[in-house]
Amino acid sequence: MTILTQNGAGHRTERLTRERADRFAKCLQANPRFDGVTVVENPNAKGERRFYVTWIPASNARQQDLRELHAAIQIGRGECQWMNYVVTATETAGRYDVENQQNGETYQVQLHAAVGNTCTCPQWEARCRPAGIDCKHCEVVRIHLRLDLVQPSPAVIGAPDVSDLLESEPLPAPARVSRIPASQWAADWGDQA
Repeated sequence: MTILTQNGAGHRTERLTRERADRFAKCLQANPRFDGVTVVENPNAKGERRFYVTWIPASNARQQDLRELHAAIQIGRGECQWMNYVVTATETAGRYDVENQQNGETYQVQLHAAVGNTCTCPQWEARCRPAGIDCKHCEVVRIHLRLDLVQPSPAVIGAPDVSDLLESEPLPAPARVSRIPASQWAADWGDQA
């Protein structure tokens, strides 16, 4: 499978035993088409099959192909998930807060054509930044900008004045709701419900 690592775009095996991982890594190291061959232990895996081998292509052209593949994957994720996010402009030009409405996680995205885009999400920090590609949150911001859905910064527009929304008279107490016993409800309503 193809992956993004701190060394860039590359490949990874499924989980293997230590012996098989070491043998496979030795074969890859002997092949001049591969670099960065590493045996990694998965700390969360149980049993003997808790190792995998990662490697990157020695060819710059193949590395670029893999980067483009992973960039397309991130764009696709952004296109599929953009509706789950609220994007709010901050006081800094080109910087946006991206909040996931399903889990409440918020990241800051900085779009900057000359320097490159940044995001505070773990995916961008660990994988996308080293590979030189954008994460899905950058794509979410671009989609919101294209559709004119970016919320203005509260600091820029000012906090809303809610004093005129308050009534001068206190609201009446809510009406008391009593429970109707099931036998009474059945007698009154029967099978009409």
